[in-house]
Amino acid sequence: MINILVISGSTRSGRQSIKAAEYIVQYINEIYGAEAELLDLAKYRLPVFDDNDKRHESLKTDLEFIREKMMACDGMVIVSPEYNGGMAGSLKNTLDYYRKEYEWRPFGAVSVSVGTLGGQNAMNQLTHFASYVQACLMPNRLLVSQINKIDEDGPAAKLFHDNAKAFSADMVRFSKAITESGLRN
Repeated sequence: MINILVISGSTRSGRQSIKAAEYIVQYINEIYGAEAELLDLAKYRLPVFDDNDKRHESLKTDLEFIREKMMACDGMVIVSPEYNGGMAGSLKNTLDYYRKEYEWRPFGAVSVSVGTLGGQNAMNQLTHFASYVQACLMPNRLLVSQINKIDEDGPAAKLFHDNAKAFSADMVRFSKAITESGLRN
C-alpha cells in the first residue's frame, strides 16, 4: 500500500488551505491501494529553527514524531497558502528542521490563495525548496485559486475538485513508481 503524508502548512486561525489538504487526503484514500494521512502543523507550532537548538524535551518529541511520519511515508504532499508573496512562514520553518527526510522522496506541491492566481509565488518557493533538498518533485502541481469558494456550487469548486482528484491520482502513481524503482534508500 502506498502511504502519502499530506502536510498542511498554515497555522493561523481562519485558515482556508486546510480544506484543500483535507480534500486531497480524502481523494487519495479513495484510490485503491493508497492511504493518506494529514499532518496539520497547527498542532505543533515549532519555534524558529536553530540547528544548535537544545530546547525543551517536548520540542524533541514533536520533531521526532514529525520525522517518523516523514520517513515512513512513500510520498509527501505539501500544502501552503500564499502569505505576503511566498509560502507560509510556519511551513518553511518546520521544513527547515529536516533535510535527509526529503531525499529521493516523491514530493507533491499545492499552493492556495483566495485570489485568482492560485498562490503562484508560494508554488515557486515550494518547487525551489524541493529541488534544493533533492526531493523527487512530481511534474504536475496543484494551484488552488479562490479557496474560499471550493465548498460552493460553481466553476471554482468544480475546477478545484476535478484538479484535486487528478493531482491525487497522479501523486499516488508517481509515489508508487519512485518507491518501486528502488531509488530511495
